[in-house]
Amino acid sequence: MQQSSARPGIRTPIVLLVLALFAVTGLGAGMLVRTALAGIGVHLTGTATTSAPVGSPATHPATPSPSPSVTVPAELAPSGFKLSASASPRVVAPGQSLVVTVAATAGNGAPQPGVACYLDAADPSSAGLLPVEPSTAVTSSDGSASWTLTVPQVAAGSYSLRVHANGQHGWEYHVFVTITVRA
Repeated sequence: MQQSSARPGIRTPIVLLVLALFAVTGLGAGMLVRTALAGIGVHLTGTATTSAPVGSPATHPATPSPSPSVTVPAELAPSGFKLSASASPRVVAPGQSLVVTVAATAGNGAPQPGVACYLDAADPSSAGLLPVEPSTAVTSSDGSASWTLTVPQVAAGSYSLRVHANGQHGWEYHVFVTITVRA
């Protein structure tokens, strides 16, 4: 049997030296990038969070393109953003109108005006309920926005609509509303 010629006592200091070099070069790269960004006027402050607020599942899909009528979509901090939505009436017949309402609130419950919200079908089988997707509305001073829909001639059944808005760092917050169409 052949034994290794390396001495076990030398490996530990070498490993520690390599790890220390990795740490120093990583910190140096971060400082270099931060300095470069500051040189072009970009200042990094605050902390980022990846947790979703309670009651609003957060995903990170491709951002939908806003309609031409929306010029300034609001971006809110992920930690204080909440959407709630409702439909009235929830049971409708083809040709009948319904109103989908969304409310955007901060973590403390304060209304969030100026938030661009989008309404679209939650799944392909619900796409026939909406004439145009996504349909955009901006929250007013009370933090709410609404869409009035006339139900087209679709098959009886349940249709799921999604209301969503974009927060900072590309986070998307959404809620679902189920509409039942009767024959």
